[in-house]
Amino acid sequence: MSDKYKDTFRVLMIDQHFPDAPYITFSRFDAADQVRRCKDAAIDSLHVTTKCHWGHSYYRTETGLMHPALKGRDMVGELVAESRRAGIEAIAYYCILFENLAARNHRDWRFITKEGKPAIRNELFGATGADSWRWDMPCFMTGYRQYCLDQIAEIAAGYEFDGLFLDIFALGSDQRINVCHCAACLARYAERGLDPHSDDPQMKFALVKHWMANWAEFLLEIKGVLRDHRPGMSVSVNGGPFYEPWSVLKELSWPYSEGGENPHNSVVLRGLGLGSPQCGIPCGNDAYDAWPPDLVKIMTSTVLAHGCRTFFFFLQGRLGDGTFEESKYDFVRRINEETAAKQEYVKDAEPLKAAAVYHSEATWMEYGSRDCRTRHAGNIQVAIDAFRAVSIPCEFLPSWRIEPADLDPFQLVVLPEQKCVSDREAEALARYVERGAPSWRPATPERSTTRRGPGRTSPWPICPAWTTRGFARSTARSTSAATCASTSMPSSESCARPITS
Repeated sequence: MSDKYKDTFRVLMIDQHFPDAPYITFSRFDAADQVRRCKDAAIDSLHVTTKCHWGHSYYRTETGLMHPALKGRDMVGELVAESRRAGIEAIAYYCILFENLAARNHRDWRFITKEGKPAIRNELFGATGADSWRWDMPCFMTGYRQYCLDQIAEIAAGYEFDGLFLDIFALGSDQRINVCHCAACLARYAERGLDPHSDDPQMKFALVKHWMANWAEFLLEIKGVLRDHRPGMSVSVNGGPFYEPWSVLKELSWPYSEGGENPHNSVVLRGLGLGSPQCGIPCGNDAYDAWPPDLVKIMTSTVLAHGCRTFFFFLQGRLGDGTFEESKYDFVRRINEETAAKQEYVKDAEPLKAAAVYHSEATWMEYGSRDCRTRHAGNIQVAIDAFRAVSIPCEFLPSWRIEPADLDPFQLVVLPEQKCVSDREAEALARYVERGAPSWRPATPERSTTRRGPGRTSPWPICPAWTTRGFARSTARSTSAATCASTSMPSSESCARPITS
């Protein structure tokens, strides 16, 4: 298995999503020059686009459509060969769910919204302004699934890639974004007793769970293709616990998420329990509006300090002839040289553990069943940022990491509006408290007192909103909030609600 990803901290994605000429011609594209410039910019891993959001392929494909402006030239093959010669890791970028050509050329492959319309990215997400990209969306539960698998087989068999990176693989837990109403999906729902038109909370929750299982099954099929055609290829996807369920994340070689400009994102990534986390750092609002290098250096240093590898994806702005501006490589070089000097000190470093912010995957899915999964993410992100603001070490603690070895190092576990807690989670958290973990109760609307054993009282500022869903148990030394399980939540998950002990 290629495990170069464990040591590559300075990653660049050649992000390109282009229509046909005359928008771009690639007339001056030079793979050797591009990789040489990457090497000079201290890049140690290169993501090479094999298929973009438009649906164009950049290699000689028998399944899809090669970008017409390449005129048969194998851009992917040239870049992979040059990367090998330069000693740079080569990762294949492949886009799944945004795909104009597939959706437009195969009407039966289209993702259909609950209104019966073909899904368009900017309409489905309610995007406006600069963020309102128009990407058509196919459904991977149709023939499009085999189309993707066939292309991934071509890529794995035909090129010496070290790994595969899947973009737009899953889009979170919101029902309106996940639940397709195409003919194939409607037939499958009927077979499984699922009703996509129901307003019943339990049915909506069941539909979200169904789609999370679909994504996990699709990823396992993709991994099977890699094993058959290029054993040992690593694999990752764009997202994290607010986009993919644990059934997907646990199958990855490394976790990745964008959002390096927000420190809570790299905290979340390192808390997943997976090795070699990687955080994407945008260098500007778009390809031609770069932020000051010093600002990006701060973002990069924060990502590194949180134990994550860095990933830049701002070079999507190729010139029309297929080249890049010299300033872009210089921008990355100045940042990467500092990263190279720091990375040995942060690789495999263990963070200090004081407070943990809990993530219940069932709560994430329950919010998604009401089309508001971003509220769940926001609750956790605000909690992490609040601890960081007062310099209290804070970690992200997901619901699949609740063994005593995971819980006991923390002095405090906070559940920010985590409404669905399973019996297993409730029992694990109760045992954590009984072993001497903190009990706490609101002392005033602004502050709470935390305790961890006799004589160890520490007043920490706690947001009042958190206390409405805080998990604690009464002990011999204090009276506190407690939780009781409710079986009224969907799919037999429990809802933690505070009661007075």
